[in-house]
Amino acid sequence: MNKNVSSFFVPGPRSAAFIVTIYGDIVEPRGGVLWIGNLIDLCSAVGLNESLVRTSVSRLVNAGQLVGERSGRQSFYRLTPKAQAEYRQMAMRVYHFRNAPKDWMIIARSDVEMDDCLKTRNFAVMNRNLLFGPNTSDDYPDALVFEAKAIHGEQRLKKFVSTFWDIEKIASCYHCFIQKYRAFEHMAPGNLSPLESLLARLAVVHDYRLSLANDPDLPRNSLPEDWPADEAKKLFARLYLRLSAEAENFIHENFKTNDGQLSRNTELTDLRSASLHKILAN
Repeated sequence: MNKNVSSFFVPGPRSAAFIVTIYGDIVEPRGGVLWIGNLIDLCSAVGLNESLVRTSVSRLVNAGQLVGERSGRQSFYRLTPKAQAEYRQMAMRVYHFRNAPKDWMIIARSDVEMDDCLKTRNFAVMNRNLLFGPNTSDDYPDALVFEAKAIHGEQRLKKFVSTFWDIEKIASCYHCFIQKYRAFEHMAPGNLSPLESLLARLAVVHDYRLSLANDPDLPRNSLPEDWPADEAKKLFARLYLRLSAEAENFIHENFKTNDGQLSRNTELTDLRSASLHKILAN
């Protein structure tokens, strides 16, 4: 493997998290089903052995993320409808342009399940009755929700926010992503094989996804002036688009579902590419 690409997987990724990246980037927009042999081979290329992959797949099945299917002697794993909806929601953050929220929402706490869901989205606990976070009006939880905005003393907003979220840690995740992949951007595309292009793209998606997972996507007036999220997003978009032609050739020629080869492109993959071009145009 190209030494630059192999360096992206040192230390190696967690098996279950990397499988989530594979399904989110490759499989979900192509129908949600993949032969486990392809999954094992792809994970093996980054140092994850078959036993570890099978164990992680079993855990994802138990977690309601995947469901197994058989066709003859071959096993395929499909995203559950719930997981597919979750992956598409995350894809909106990873691949698509959206304006940062301008204000906030406050949510009345009602049960442990909703609490856990909102904490996963990095909402902050204000007190035993309320949580709060950015107002993403396209994604209200099933709860009593209030809109909120600062009407006075906005200069204190950054300090207020820093008491609930570790702003320096979130920024550090973006800076690490930028530092890791900036030099790779200047490599000649011809230096990579189709498999290496796919592995490099998966590495970029995996690390960028983990950076986003730490970021609650707060209103920009609550963040430092030199906030690195936009720089990271544009670097991600440039690398993803550059690697995609060879990566998608490899996907189509080598990966299979239970009714044939995975498609090179679909309406969803084309929409992702168009959205990434839009990010670079802004």
